[in-house]
Amino acid sequence: MWNYLLPQSDCSGKFRSLVLLVTAITVLTLHALAGGAFAAIGFVQGRHAVPSSPQLAVPVTFTSAQTAGNLNVVVVGWNDTTAAVSSVMDSVGNVYTLAVGPTKGNSITQSIYYAKNIVGSAASANTVTVRFTVPAIYADIRILEYSGLDPANPIDVTAAAIGTSALTNSGAATTSYAPDLIFGANTVATSTTGPGTGFTRRIITWPNGDIAEDQVVSSAGSYIATAPLWNAGPWVMQMVAFRGAPAGPPPPPPSQVGQWSGPFAWPIVAVHMALLPTGRVLASDGVPNGHDARVWDPSTNLFSAVPATDNIFCNGAAALPDGRLFVAGGHFQTHVGLNATNLFDPFSQTWSSGPAMAFDRWYPTVTALPDGRMLVTGGEIDCDGCDATIPEIYSPASNSWTSLSGASLSIPYYPHMFVLPDGRVLNTGTIKEPVPTRALNIQTQTWTMVDPNTPDGMSAVMYRPGKFLKTGTSTTSDAAVTPSAATAYVLDMTQGSSAWVQVPSMNFARSYHTMVLLPNGNVLVTNGGHTTHSTDLNTAVFQAEMWSPATQQFSRLASMVTPRLYHSTALLLPDGRVLVAGGGRTTGSTAPTDQLSAEIYSPPYLFNGARPTISSAPGTIQYATKFTVTTPDALQISSAALVRLGAVTHAFDQNQRYVPLTFQQVTGGLTVQSPTSGNLAPPGYYMLFIVNSNGVPSVASIVKIQ
Repeated sequence: MWNYLLPQSDCSGKFRSLVLLVTAITVLTLHALAGGAFAAIGFVQGRHAVPSSPQLAVPVTFTSAQTAGNLNVVVVGWNDTTAAVSSVMDSVGNVYTLAVGPTKGNSITQSIYYAKNIVGSAASANTVTVRFTVPAIYADIRILEYSGLDPANPIDVTAAAIGTSALTNSGAATTSYAPDLIFGANTVATSTTGPGTGFTRRIITWPNGDIAEDQVVSSAGSYIATAPLWNAGPWVMQMVAFRGAPAGPPPPPPSQVGQWSGPFAWPIVAVHMALLPTGRVLASDGVPNGHDARVWDPSTNLFSAVPATDNIFCNGAAALPDGRLFVAGGHFQTHVGLNATNLFDPFSQTWSSGPAMAFDRWYPTVTALPDGRMLVTGGEIDCDGCDATIPEIYSPASNSWTSLSGASLSIPYYPHMFVLPDGRVLNTGTIKEPVPTRALNIQTQTWTMVDPNTPDGMSAVMYRPGKFLKTGTSTTSDAAVTPSAATAYVLDMTQGSSAWVQVPSMNFARSYHTMVLLPNGNVLVTNGGHTTHSTDLNTAVFQAEMWSPATQQFSRLASMVTPRLYHSTALLLPDGRVLVAGGGRTTGSTAPTDQLSAEIYSPPYLFNGARPTISSAPGTIQYATKFTVTTPDALQISSAALVRLGAVTHAFDQNQRYVPLTFQQVTGGLTVQSPTSGNLAPPGYYMLFIVNSNGVPSVASIVKIQ
């Protein structure tokens, strides 16, 4: 039992801190409700009552081991309205989301954060650190852990209020779920005497006198958190209703829905990501950190800093035939681009500068052409809607640019561009808004209308050569907020007359989502939100889904942990898993919605038996030739494919491409037919996958086609 002593008050009305008490531990077992639908264990693992000197960063350590899958709650209160929380992070990489607040009044501020589906840790292995924009006065941090709560969508409703009476009161909120855990916390100028009616006190901090309390309710209704004070004085009181874990049958196995791991702490918000021929990933940040680029090694989980000379936020990127990442454009200020060209060498991990483009470009698209040159389209020059209308082509052989002045066309930013099997380049849409579908002939510099209709889609893929899928609602972060759509459309350019056809919709309406081509030819859909609001984390879609070209249906998959909306990314790795990261960087400064983490998704095929093995494959292959893949599993192989190394940003991967391969089974391996030309597979580096009859892919061999 906590022994509460009445402290002395200083002249500011807040108690002078006489001691620094780092941890106070109690263990709570909440009663299971009828039917055992909800049983939560909460741990008040520690809290900080900070001395009178203002604090810029406050660390608090969980003193007991933490259990994976539980939920952490962090209450942050302080006695001023100038400071703001810049970040809430912990040492094991859990991602904290603002549940309610900041609530301000009478020189007091409080916010409540939570981390769902947490990573387990040993005793004293996890420290939560709260950082402020400027030193906060009398910062009081309370950290708690609960089990038995919904691991995917734990927030039901919230409430908050300010006042000066002798009873702190959050105001009422009506829950929509049962059972709920009603959590209340206050920050006060006097001191709290105990919990409100029906609540259990978890801690009253000493000497600041602020409470954390809770109760479990078994039915939906109107609830309010209260707590009495010793004396009337200024206060903030907040309440969060956390949903209990859903009752019912056990979740489907990973062999049906896959499995997520993480989140893992990352040093940057991965607004841009590209897979390199080395198997590493180059990622770069958004404003205000557009120069900050890192190379992440999946084998070691280590990062190397590789800062770019230019601010490469809002760039377009694709890989050159020699493996260098070609990065066009960037950020001068909002809606104002750069004409810079930057090239990243994956082998030396160094940057170099290329010649300047004719036009500044903010949010352009780079497309690798069949002859090894790079096409750059779109991007804003110097104002909202001032699009660069003339495409440009970069030649790596001459290190020079050519403007296609005869092919002038205004296309909103980040156009979805794909090389067709006949060598033309198809524009299927943009991330900003729907547009008619046109094809560009590079040689004649002419556009041809394919379909004047404008079905929407924020994310798009060429799932087979000449065949396309687009889904969801295109938007921009500064457009009016609207509900997202779940619609999906396909286009077959291998037919004589082509037009978009609507197919069964996704399971979830989405904007800001990304589609990833998988080794088995299916399409993974992840990230995004139910509305076009770029920072409302309550609209986030956590559950992934997968589209089958064979059935043209979307199936539901496992749910990730972190809300990832605008500026989120997803990228296929050589081992068949998918790296998912980013989200945030929408305000031009650090914000609580910035997701400094990554998660990794293992698709269902990784749980369907042993993987086939590629014992050897050539490092370089030629067009229209046969090559040998050595494998002990030749008789079980049902498909093979080349998947181009991805380069993803803003819901669109400018470099990914799936190329199915024909093969014959021979003694000790496979004889594989390479693509006939660069129209099917532009020159450069690809992942070579073989897939067995159970649908399980090998670890890829990275090969170069030329």
